[in-house]
Amino acid sequence: MVGVGVGYVLMGPFPETTEAMSDDGGGGQYDPPHSSQVSFLNYNSTSGKQYLSFWKEGNRVTSDCISENKHVIFYDYDMNVIAEYSMDGGAEGTVGGNSTNKCTSGAYAWIDTELPQEPVRVAFNSYYGIRTF
Repeated sequence: MVGVGVGYVLMGPFPETTEAMSDDGGGGQYDPPHSSQVSFLNYNSTSGKQYLSFWKEGNRVTSDCISENKHVIFYDYDMNVIAEYSMDGGAEGTVGGNSTNKCTSGAYAWIDTELPQEPVRVAFNSYYGIRTF
């Protein structure tokens, strides 16, 4: 009989990164070792279908690069809004993309912040829907 084991992964602090993503800002190329992840299908006309991901570890959240014109909302268990972001790269908790960081373009930004409480769900624009961590 073959036994099946349970694997454990140690979670650490969020790493600082300058890891480049594709030049069009598509998602799915950076996967830090966080405790929970959700992904949305990200239609990209130049690279086909890709996934755009969000990670959380407790109250700390981060994301792939997101186009400036997108909106992100984090919710608690009862669907109360914890935080809402317009991804222009200038909002507190977001990092604007440029040629030296993971987004490689100023048309993108990513979230890297600690929220006031642990999020349970994330919404990515109204037409992408809501996902549970």
